[in-house]
Amino acid sequence: MNLLLISSIAMPYNEVEAILEEKSILRIPTVAMPIGLMEMGAYVREKSCISNIQILDCGKEMGSFYINKEKLSSRSYQHFLRSLLDKVEFTPDVVGISLMFACARKSSLETAEIAKEKWKNCTTILGGNTATGMYKKLLDEECVDYVVRGEGELSLTEFINSLNDSIKNINVQGVYDKVKASRGVEEISPMIEDLDELPMPAFDLLDLDFYCNTPFYGRGSVMFSRGCPFKCTFCGSSLVHGRRVRHKSNKKCLSEVKYLLDYGFKHIKPEDDIWAIRKKKFMELADEIAKIRGNCLFELSQGLSVAVMDEERIDAMMRMGVKGAQLAIESGSPYIQKHIIKKNVNLDKAKKLLDYMRKVGFVAEVNFIFGFPGETDAMRKESIEYMKSLDVNWIYVFNCAPIPGTELFKEFEKVADMDSVDWDNMRVGRRLFDTIEITTEELENIAYDTNIEINFFNNCNMRNGRYELAIQCWNEIILNNYPFHTVGRYCRAIAYSKLKRMDDATADLRICVDWIRKNSESKRLFERYRAKMPLLEKLMENEKGFNLASELVR
Repeated sequence: MNLLLISSIAMPYNEVEAILEEKSILRIPTVAMPIGLMEMGAYVREKSCISNIQILDCGKEMGSFYINKEKLSSRSYQHFLRSLLDKVEFTPDVVGISLMFACARKSSLETAEIAKEKWKNCTTILGGNTATGMYKKLLDEECVDYVVRGEGELSLTEFINSLNDSIKNINVQGVYDKVKASRGVEEISPMIEDLDELPMPAFDLLDLDFYCNTPFYGRGSVMFSRGCPFKCTFCGSSLVHGRRVRHKSNKKCLSEVKYLLDYGFKHIKPEDDIWAIRKKKFMELADEIAKIRGNCLFELSQGLSVAVMDEERIDAMMRMGVKGAQLAIESGSPYIQKHIIKKNVNLDKAKKLLDYMRKVGFVAEVNFIFGFPGETDAMRKESIEYMKSLDVNWIYVFNCAPIPGTELFKEFEKVADMDSVDWDNMRVGRRLFDTIEITTEELENIAYDTNIEINFFNNCNMRNGRYELAIQCWNEIILNNYPFHTVGRYCRAIAYSKLKRMDDATADLRICVDWIRKNSESKRLFERYRAKMPLLEKLMENEKGFNLASELVR
């Protein structure tokens, strides 16, 4: 029995096509080790009857294409995928496809379809957060034979063994075919209670050199626990991992960290649903990691919980090499916190945590979301005013794009036609459907303008005279990846001028003008926010005679 596991690309389909066809400079491929697939692959390899197993890491392949795109010819997604399937070293009996994000629905279905074209007798099975939530719609597709709902280790192992034994009418908890889905049965796969039963993640099935040594993508992934006890209505982690937190022992966590350290990794990313919830256990683990990490840094993929965090945990994170993280606030409206998202963040505590992070040098960012069902203009303004009161390096403002299967998704069904949603071209933080309360365009404009105002024109580091830090943040978050960002470069010029670095400031302004003339996105940003960038107007009116110092005196 041969098993091929495929990790889908976590990007909207149109953005994948734009990158492959070299039409876009606005998006960078999202790439991370598929740690869930690696843990499942390791378990199934050890416990089932499979002879050969391979992980096809489509996200990594997309990242590699992006890095080397100048040497490669453009291609369609289908051509890209077929070239990857040609690299598979055996004929798979089972093709398992990880569908974590709704935006990967179309690419995952095309993967299943092309796999069935290439290997006529293969069985396709989809799993992951989105597959769990929209399993019935996926099983309507001819190319999808089965969907596994919830964690995959136990159910996929039993399924493969049953398939190998030629059992007809396979009946495995959490595994659905078209017939079972039509019966209205609601069940989730059983979970592994003791996570120490999991073997070492299947690092050997990935291109570790890529993840270890490639600039921008050079990170290894681990997962120390599964599950989250909180009842946030928008979160999909509980669909798969449940609300009860299960932990690996510190000994096992350290063995996985040491594996990556011994390979040479300088950045490791824990992918836990909730971080540091058991304080004593976490503090002990952090201190043990601090002893062995050397100069390796840890980067958290999930936002920190305000309810969980305290000063001691922050200090421990810094000792283990976490230089900064995002604090998951989501809304500055007490009503939304309590009645809509049910996150119940203590907004006063969040401010105190951010102040402490600033004090000890922990680089803090925060997340906010607009567009919840039932959200009013007054609630959004309440959030914006709260944002302005925070002393934080960066604030991410997203639009609410619900995850199928969550409580929030059911609330959206009351205010929007969710059956007509274009899932394939949505991404995290951006939605493409109107509700009876607000249109997509209105919501996107509000979120975009808020991002620009909070992070650039009303930047807290600039307000507090931390000009070097403002420059550093704009470089790392924006300009290193998007040099054409007119607003970012203009604001950096202002920061340079505050530091009396007039030559650097003038150079940035002149580069802005060059970008505006040759790049449509630069021009769009200039036209949208030109009233807030008067020095660019002056420069464009009189390029030869422009003198920044004189203009600043006026």
